[in-house]
Amino acid sequence: MNVKLSGLQSIAIITLTFVCQLSFASPAGCDLEQLNASDSSKEIEPASIEEAKANLIRCAESGNEMAVAWLMMSYLQGNPTANIEKDHNALLKFLETGASKGNTYSQDMLVKFYTDDDFLKLTDETEASARFKAYKWYYASLASKYESVRKFKKIKSLESKMSSQQISQAIAEGEAIYPQNFEKNGDSVYNKLGHKYFEGKVVEKNLKKAHEYTLKAAHYGNEYAQYRLGKHYTQGIGDANVDGPEGIRWYEKSAEQGNAYALFALGELYLNGAHVAQDIPKAIGYIEAAAEKGNSEAKVKLGEFYVNGTHVGKDAKRAFDLFLSASNTHNSQAQYYLGHCFNYGIGVEKDSTSAYSWYMKSAKAGNPDAQYSMAVAKQNGVAEANIPQSLSEAANWYSKASAQGHAKAQFNLGILYAQGGEGVEKNLYQAYKEILLSRVKHEYKEKPLASITQQMSQSELAKVGELLDSLQ
Repeated sequence: MNVKLSGLQSIAIITLTFVCQLSFASPAGCDLEQLNASDSSKEIEPASIEEAKANLIRCAESGNEMAVAWLMMSYLQGNPTANIEKDHNALLKFLETGASKGNTYSQDMLVKFYTDDDFLKLTDETEASARFKAYKWYYASLASKYESVRKFKKIKSLESKMSSQQISQAIAEGEAIYPQNFEKNGDSVYNKLGHKYFEGKVVEKNLKKAHEYTLKAAHYGNEYAQYRLGKHYTQGIGDANVDGPEGIRWYEKSAEQGNAYALFALGELYLNGAHVAQDIPKAIGYIEAAAEKGNSEAKVKLGEFYVNGTHVGKDAKRAFDLFLSASNTHNSQAQYYLGHCFNYGIGVEKDSTSAYSWYMKSAKAGNPDAQYSMAVAKQNGVAEANIPQSLSEAANWYSKASAQGHAKAQFNLGILYAQGGEGVEKNLYQAYKEILLSRVKHEYKEKPLASITQQMSQSELAKVGELLDSLQ
């Protein structure tokens, strides 16, 4: 069978070249240059060949990384000097032995081999077994200081073909391989696992396990885990009961490391007096620190303060700059506020075209306020922004905003159904329902509802009666 292994051979060659540049404390007798030395013009004694083979294997099994790479190349391509034939099963077995002892280079290579279809065709591994082992070694090597496996892009495709039970088992086996690595470098892995079990997307949701992993990561100093613990304890999320002081403690630990999420969370707690005595200056300090660290929510919050002169001096230009900065991270609320700034000349010269460009970006990102603004624009048309009237598009944007609980959008959608028009079929029952269920003040509903019922047929009135009965 002619199978291309050039990609894997390149990996091994590059790794071998890199390893050869390093200085190792080789085990006694591991002169690896001698192991690879050969003179094709001279016949090599069988005893010398066997000695070279035994020495190479011994050095590799002792953990010498240069020997590991060399033996790996020998099993991949064959090595007549050491009387080693191509043997991909033997290669996997050898790497598994080293990987089980904590050799992170072997773990890294196993992940690559177990996900290479061409390589696996030359082995006895089944597809399911290879997936499981790849996932196991991926998690085992994540706690090492090797960077290459962390950029492994096939992990998602592995997860899509494995059951949550298989993934959990692979993670457990990977974690048990070399506990020392996890103790030294496992904080990001524990944080990742805590998040994975909390979400329950590829593993069965397990809030207790999620909390345990997150707690481990936090104790090892992971700022994101510390932030998440702060959130869990202050909000009673997951497996944690509400414990304000404990939540504050973890937020502060994370904030001390400069975590922008924790800084903003502390700012909001002091702003609202939740779990702590209200302290506006302290709140502003935390929120400003979070904004300086790039937190878009903090920038939006500060922008709101500067627009209204709340807790700070009124400064429209400063607000505009904060919204613009936050919009660079695709914050839909900041984009919506930028639309407002351009629409009403807040901190910037009025520009209707720019205003509706920002409204549209925000609306497409799912912001209900921006969706409402675009619906109104489409319902009436905005000549200065070159937005033609389109009742069907207006109904579409009203519907999107209404689905997110926007009261005015739902009310206006009802009015639109009551009137009908180009692209929107008149529907009195639907109009009545949308207006009735909208959360606008009751006095705004009375007149349009009365008008709609006067136009209804007996069958439509009967449906209205059923609707009202269902709401009692």
